[in-house]
Amino acid sequence: MDYQDFAQEVFVRLFSWLPALHNPKAFPGYFRRVALSVVADTFRRSKPQIQPHDPALLDVLEAADAAILDKIFVASYLSKLQPKEREVLTLEYMSGYSPAEIAPLVGLKTAGGVRMIKSRAMKRLHEIVEAERTLLGRQMEHR
Repeated sequence: MDYQDFAQEVFVRLFSWLPALHNPKAFPGYFRRVALSVVADTFRRSKPQIQPHDPALLDVLEAADAAILDKIFVASYLSKLQPKEREVLTLEYMSGYSPAEIAPLVGLKTAGGVRMIKSRAMKRLHEIVEAERTLLGRQMEHR
């Protein structure tokens, strides 16, 4: 299955179940679950002897999750932060800068200010992810 076939399968499944999604804020988590399901099904079709809890399948899902889906969702979650929070996290985690290097780039005087913004941003991200997980769990229970 090539990339276009994979994307088509994800969107077909996504849109067939989309009417059941009552809260738009749960969409990123829902999308992630659908995409991982397609990865698993594609892998199983290519190797019919694979069982659902086979370590090979779990390795494929882990690699797909880490390599593809996380990149998609990092951007969607970062977009929910304040601009300075987003900039600090991007500079540290994606560009590899230290807090001392980031401070002058974002208009702060000290690395402590950068760490405070980073802490606040990480707390907000945690709250966002937990809220989506809770919403998605409730919606899956109603099926």
